[in-house]
Amino acid sequence: MKSTHTPGPWIVCECDESAIVYIEQDRGALHDEEPSTIGEIDLAGDGIDKDTGLANARLIAAAPDLLAACEELVRGFDGETDCTELLDMIDKVARAALSKAKGGEA
Repeated sequence: MKSTHTPGPWIVCECDESAIVYIEQDRGALHDEEPSTIGEIDLAGDGIDKDTGLANARLIAAAPDLLAACEELVRGFDGETDCTELLDMIDKVARAALSKAKGGEA
């Protein structure tokens, strides 16, 4: 079964009482028009504190990057690259995805 998703990168925008995850290419649309929203986290309720809500939004925004890291890992195990090259690739992609998920830049 093949599945599709909205391509990344995705970004988090903290807006008043919510955190909105949207497609990065729509960054300019935030001021001019409605961006393509992936999801929205209510930071003023839902029984979670603001920091947890923002962490959840960052994790959602990192989903395409985390998927790419997993795909690189699987591709490497399929024998398409040598071991050293695979480890370097996985290290780079995984570190970027983890940084984004934890609030850093990808």
